Amino acid sequence: QVPETLHNIRTIRALGLEDYMERRYDRCIGAGYAAMERTNFYDALYSPVVLVLNAVVVGIVMLLSASGDPTVLTFFGMSVGTSVAVINYISRIFAPIENLGMEIQHGAGFTVSEMVSSRALVYHDHKTVSLLKAQPNGAPYGVQIFGEVPEIMGEAAAAIEEYDFDFLDINMGCPAPKIVSGGAGSKLMLDPDLCGKIVEQVLAHPSRPVTVKMRKGWDADHITAVECAKACEQAGASLIAVHARTREQMYTPGIDLDIIAKVKDAVHVPVLGNGDIHTAEDAVTMVRETGCDGVMIARGALGDPWLFERVNAALEGAPAPKEPNLQARMNALRRQVEEMVEQKGEFVAMPQARAQTMHYMKGLKGAASLRRYCCELTHLEDIDRLIEAVFDQQRKAGLDPDDTRQIPFP
Repeated sequence: QVPETLHNIRTIRALGLEDYMERRYDRCIGAGYAAMERTNFYDALYSPVVLVLNAVVVGIVMLLSASGDPTVLTFFGMSVGTSVAVINYISRIFAPIENLGMEIQHGAGFTVSEMVSSRALVYHDHKTVSLLKAQPNGAPYGVQIFGEVPEIMGEAAAAIEEYDFDFLDINMGCPAPKIVSGGAGSKLMLDPDLCGKIVEQVLAHPSRPVTVKMRKGWDADHITAVECAKACEQAGASLIAVHARTREQMYTPGIDLDIIAKVKDAVHVPVLGNGDIHTAEDAVTMVRETGCDGVMIARGALGDPWLFERVNAALEGAPAPKEPNLQARMNALRRQVEEMVEQKGEFVAMPQARAQTMHYMKGLKGAASLRRYCCELTHLEDIDRLIEAVFDQQRKAGLDPDDTRQIPFP
């Protein structure tokens, strides 16, 4: 656990969490640790890592993206969280997802919950509150909220103070029609002053750091990322993630690396780049050409949680990790669906699992027919039949699915 602990300490420093974690340390460490020397907080944090850092939870969905945006917010397509690797700061990937445990296991440096409505939080909607819960995974965990009214956003932040998370993320990047039609998400990019007021109101309530996820702008005539980033930083935001497309562009064409570089030059807080990171080389290129402090990964990791490991290795100049074989891929698929069922129940989780499992069929022989199996998933035990069909299709194609050698991910 030593390397992971050191990565978490870098994350804490990058987000300015030292004071907050000191207070958490005071609350969490009981009489059994009372005699522990306190002169060096990081040394103290290093030893009781299970008690302190494992108290940090991971829920799923930012690098902050939202609703299908690499921010989970259906960051991973599955309402995933966002995964980010912050070079020199975090050295790990950040992931917004419904199922963050797997992302942490494969290298996510910190994670964010699914995007939740500020109004729903103020009204204490129990279904919305359930989205905030996450399993302890030993890495910092943030809650992402959206809304367009500064006062309501502030009230929402105050309403969730009792929950166990480490930072609050504000979504200003979701392009979904149902979000922007109400004035939230990427619609906020049309009003930099409003962006600043929202951050200011949110910071007036919680004792935790506040981060922001935004886009390049609204459309070609409103490229406002720099202005919005400055307003958010001035209001007190600790970190800013930028998806390098406008709302009008949604997810095509390619990203504009120049806007990430401009935001990085304009502010002094850490900046994460986001968009079109499907390989380790994509991440290295983004960091090199923009100077950003890290990258946020979302859709690129659908069905491929090992992408985090490859990106971390590339950013750190380490040898590329071994690729998973077919059995490892199916084990990951099964565990992801199991965790979704544990969190949401079979009735809600299994329909969502249909889309998630399809991503694991990528590159397999008979993928088209296997995706039809995915569409028929209704009960958790159906996963076993799907996996059996996967192996059968590979055998029919003359492959040996029981081969334990490492094979490249398609």
